[in-house]
Amino acid sequence: MTSLHGVFVLFLVISHPKECLGQYSQTLAVPYEVESNCTGNEYFNARTLSCQPCSSGTVPTPSKLSCQCPPGSIINEITPVGIQCQACPAGTQPNIDGTACQPCSTLDCFCKTTPSLCEASQTLPLVDPMIHLLSGVAVRSTFVASLLEPTASKCSAGSEVDCQALVNLCVLQNFDTSDGTACDAVENIRSHQPEGPAPALFFLGDTDTELHRDPAILQHFMFGGGPAGKLDILLTR
Repeated sequence: MTSLHGVFVLFLVISHPKECLGQYSQTLAVPYEVESNCTGNEYFNARTLSCQPCSSGTVPTPSKLSCQCPPGSIINEITPVGIQCQACPAGTQPNIDGTACQPCSTLDCFCKTTPSLCEASQTLPLVDPMIHLLSGVAVRSTFVASLLEPTASKCSAGSEVDCQALVNLCVLQNFDTSDGTACDAVENIRSHQPEGPAPALFFLGDTDTELHRDPAILQHFMFGGGPAGKLDILLTR
């Protein structure tokens, strides 16, 4: 029985050499593709070693090794075929995990989802970055020159944070209301948007006199010697 079994096995190997060789050749005939070969909406499937299109509503990841939801969308459902995505409503953005929508935490996020509400209604025809000192000397501030126009534009678009920053620039320019200054921008925005976030300014036109009047500031501040009693002051020009 042992010899017959050996003959039988030998007969199979000798009788079908072409068929076995054909199967072996077919196994080697696999197109060589890598993720860099994938184009458009394709990703590289590591199981089939080939580029395949992402399912509808998804896009390839930067590595091209899988598919993901497009920007502004979250994963709504995971199926055997892939993920199903859902766009976040206006004024919201995906959380860090991409599984839920949350309110926008920045002005840029809000403006991307609702650009019509972020169109600035007030733009500066000119920018005056000068700071006029009491001595009559005018000093150009690079800090004011770089921030005045974008800050005024975002304040006009409804950003409360930028409106507060614009008022700080107004203070830095000694409440100067000349054309193109930060104070001028605040007043123009307030005149067009009375209910907007731009705050009201005081001491206009007589700021220097008010600030240098002896009883103008009656408050005294005492600082201790500990860490909480230290005040850092940043001076800019």
